[in-house]
Amino acid sequence: MIVAIEANPPNYSFLRHNLALNKIDSNFNTMLSYFEDNIGVEDTEFKIRARKSGARFLYNSSAVVYHRINPKRLTLSYALKRAWHHGLVYSYIFLLRYLVKACVYEFLSIFYYFLKDRKKEFFLAITRFISVISAILSMRKRKDFLSKRISAIQKAKYTIIIL
Repeated sequence: MIVAIEANPPNYSFLRHNLALNKIDSNFNTMLSYFEDNIGVEDTEFKIRARKSGARFLYNSSAVVYHRINPKRLTLSYALKRAWHHGLVYSYIFLLRYLVKACVYEFLSIFYYFLKDRKKEFFLAITRFISVISAILSMRKRKDFLSKRISAIQKAKYTIIIL
């Protein structure tokens, strides 16, 4: 059984049990990451596969996950690029009706946080809105991506180890 502490369930950021992760595949990041610059989001796909194999995940709202970040990534352009890429992945995971609801919610939350003068939440709402817009705009690519992804995963040898 894999036990993970989720810090942010909507984005599936979580702390994985290293033993289980190491037994899956040495190409974990490159095999699952859709983007050439390895900008992230492979953990979402990992979690979906792990759940299907019977893994358990525990939610802890007080958990904090720290990442080592290259100073080159500490820019607004990187944050916006990452938000856009997350949206591309969301388009392959979520149905369009959920994305439209999320778009309305995030759009309204931008104004709410602006009026409440909560700068951090305001910025995060903008990045989430960009992600949702990206997901909606890339829905057409979904079928082609899924067929390529399934083909790549079928060719790769991996197993989910249940501890």
